[in-house]
Amino acid sequence: MSITTGASSLNITFKAEGSQDYLKDVTDLTIGNMVDPATQTFWYGPIDKNPWIWMNDGTNSKKFALMCNYNYNGTAKTAYSEVVIDPDTMLGGSHDVVVTLQTAAILDEKSNSILMFKSATVDGNSSTSVSVQQFPNQSAATFYGTDPQRSKALSANSINVSACDNELYVIACNSTISCQLCHILSGNSNLVDVVANITQGSYTEPATLNGVTSPLQKQYDVSIPSGTYSIMAVGIDWGGGQQIELSVTSDTVSKPFGNGGYVPGPTVKPEVFWTNNGKVLTTITVD
Repeated sequence: MSITTGASSLNITFKAEGSQDYLKDVTDLTIGNMVDPATQTFWYGPIDKNPWIWMNDGTNSKKFALMCNYNYNGTAKTAYSEVVIDPDTMLGGSHDVVVTLQTAAILDEKSNSILMFKSATVDGNSSTSVSVQQFPNQSAATFYGTDPQRSKALSANSINVSACDNELYVIACNSTISCQLCHILSGNSNLVDVVANITQGSYTEPATLNGVTSPLQKQYDVSIPSGTYSIMAVGIDWGGGQQIELSVTSDTVSKPFGNGGYVPGPTVKPEVFWTNNGKVLTTITVD
């Protein structure tokens, strides 16, 4: 007699987001093969369903990986990477697993695009029971969210935000003035692709961007007076996992800033505040 441990069932859904220029030609996004995540040995499939309900029969609750198949302009494709799911480490009962794929450029060539696994949640929250891993010998690929050509060229100084879970403020400051460059709300594994072009001029605070319930893609200009500024950021997590991905581009030099630079700030439940420990991300000169 087998004993059931972990999740009793999983309702697994795959979704794709990113460049509409690519996604408009994507059809039949389905769950593909189930494989051993350690050896890539084929176990079962293709499943050819989306969503798909996995059932725990008492013998099959070990960790497994799922691939993704789809058609692009009528041609069969297999997405890059795979999602790894460990139902044995979940609480008992049924759970919803939502897996997000995003458009990616292979070797940074958007003319050679693919869907690639980006993230997964359990019951709407990040979880150590789900993760994304690359295939062995997979070519390098970079996520992108907007269409291959942005609506306008980037300025010499820009703020580029590619993830926000859940709230982000970016500020430019010097000894005479501080200017909020962006205020973003997001979460639920939604796409974030925001670019704030910093130009010289009179300052007007930009509008708050809300992507909590839908993908967020935006490029806008924010003017600040000429001068040299320190760039600082504050993130706020509303609970569950946290993720902030931010870079500052100045004179075409990209300086990444992500979770590794954060330390916990004061906790006021249910919010958890994160900062960059009072450090300046970089400095920019606007003229």
